[in-house]
Amino acid sequence: MTLQTVVMALLDLMHIPLTSFSVLSAGAVTFALLMFFVARYRGFESFRITSAMLDDWKQANLVWVLLIILIGYCEYMNFSKCMFFPPSDRDSLAAFDTLGFVAAQDHTYMRMSLFDADYNPSIHRAGGSIAYAPFVQMSYAYVYILGAETSKSIPALMYLFFVIAFYGILRRNTGKTVAALSTLFMMMAPEMLAFSSLSTTNVMQAIFAGLGIAYTASWLRSRNDDELYAGALLLGANMWCRNEGIVFIGAACVILLIDCIRRKSYRKGLYFTGLSLPRPLSGLFT
Repeated sequence: MTLQTVVMALLDLMHIPLTSFSVLSAGAVTFALLMFFVARYRGFESFRITSAMLDDWKQANLVWVLLIILIGYCEYMNFSKCMFFPPSDRDSLAAFDTLGFVAAQDHTYMRMSLFDADYNPSIHRAGGSIAYAPFVQMSYAYVYILGAETSKSIPALMYLFFVIAFYGILRRNTGKTVAALSTLFMMMAPEMLAFSSLSTTNVMQAIFAGLGIAYTASWLRSRNDDELYAGALLLGANMWCRNEGIVFIGAACVILLIDCIRRKSYRKGLYFTGLSLPRPLSGLFT
């Protein structure tokens, strides 16, 4: 979804109307180019389901099975809540969901009618919704452009894949039972229960920032460069979601700098220079 919103932002900068045809066509071209680079430099073997991925099921224990059932039930409750209830929280109705809906109707985000200073001068004051980074609003605009009646499919699907990725990165570094227990505790945290089904930016930024830090920390242990790239991209996306995400990027850079000094190798540190890339682009929309 992050890549799709970046594509939409570039279309908007080029004054191309955000219609279903332009958005889907640009998305399809971007996806085809991405698959081309993956096939050329990585090969499609990286997408295969390996026997190691099935080991947890083959060697399942009762505690792990019960934890997975509880995780599935919690996710089912969250997904059902998202899909049944329309956006109702104040921040979403006053900003994110409304901006996404209007952007879909106006076929533009930068030049939408709500941003007209003569029509809506209050939005340009300090603390106005125009100051938010555009990821969430454009994500909602995407589903509204495609004819959705509500934007809640975005937080529902993002949280679903977050739970899967969170368990996956923990499983790489711990046992399957510990990973499942930690995932369940994360889902049952009061803040996560309260916000995971809302249309605000809180949980979405937590997804990007949390996974970005987790992959970066995992790279320090495994030295698998794929995890470093994943951490860098996720932390970059975290700032595309909320400007305050710079603090998580700063924390990751400090950790990486300490590691580079200890190892007397600074090449890996250059990979994190891409973390600031979303900021100049998001700055055009805030």
